[in-house]
Amino acid sequence: MLVLYETPAGFALFKVRDEKKTEEVEDIQDAFSSPASAQKFVKLVAFEKFKDTQEAMKAATAMVESELSKPLKSFLKEHVDKKKEQLALYDKVVGGQIKEKLGIPCIYDNKVLEIMRGVRTHIGTLLSSVTTEADLSQMALRSISLALSLQIKILSR
Repeated sequence: MLVLYETPAGFALFKVRDEKKTEEVEDIQDAFSSPASAQKFVKLVAFEKFKDTQEAMKAATAMVESELSKPLKSFLKEHVDKKKEQLALYDKVVGGQIKEKLGIPCIYDNKVLEIMRGVRTHIGTLLSSVTTEADLSQMALRSISLALSLQIKILSR
């Protein structure tokens, strides 16, 4: 199983190392009980940084509006073998579009939500091989900026 996680810095794709540990929510919680155990449970297989805040905003807007963006489509085409992998993600509507347009089987359930919580909790550690401290600081600032921008966009409708 692959896990798609969108950060303010870019798209991340993680491989669940032991799918037997995804059968029970409690096992998933245990797998994310510490940064070290999280790194044993999931492995970063691909990460694509956004070029700038504008690109991050477009990706975030597409995700909020449950749309499959072109950059995400390209990222998935490049990194997911649709014959071998299932893709776990937050949004079942986007999952339906991914399945329809790319032929990648997608899953969305309570266990996937628990995996996402774990990834979010340990994202700095899980991305440490492809990010620096400055990147993580920028990601935190971009997260605030994106949240405010999306809030303004939603309120202006």
